[in-house]
Amino acid sequence: ALDSTTHLIDPRTGESLAKLPGRFLAPVPDPTGWCLSDNFGSFLWPVRESGGQLVVGPPRRTPGPPFEQMWVSPDGRTAGVRRPAGGRLYGEVLDLTRPGWPSARLPMPTNTAVRVIVSPDGRWVVGTGNNQPPRVWAAATLEAVDAE
Repeated sequence: ALDSTTHLIDPRTGESLAKLPGRFLAPVPDPTGWCLSDNFGSFLWPVRESGGQLVVGPPRRTPGPPFEQMWVSPDGRTAGVRRPAGGRLYGEVLDLTRPGWPSARLPMPTNTAVRVIVSPDGRWVVGTGNNQPPRVWAAATLEAVDAE
């Protein structure tokens, strides 16, 4: 059986710092922490340092159904996620600055998102699907950007 635990490891020593339930990991802001997701939901695990020790948690459930992968813009304002639904994979854009993290589904032709990546400034979203070329959308409007 696969272990559905995420292990936080100190890269200098190889020492295990913490074990968190959930299979997927993505860095997210507010506060610095990680988002973990499994079949039961997605959770934000805040991480902070206190007295030279790493303090993790307590977790809080993220809005919406569980996601499989999450990519957050470096400014922490926008995220792209891949969510399973009805045997398909959908790409969505999340606004992390608003309560409830409102989302919008990307208009991908076959609804089989493989990756949904946000540009460093959070303005653009790139989505790829199975056997499809990458497509670019404006994150705020989901208006497609034509390739030239």
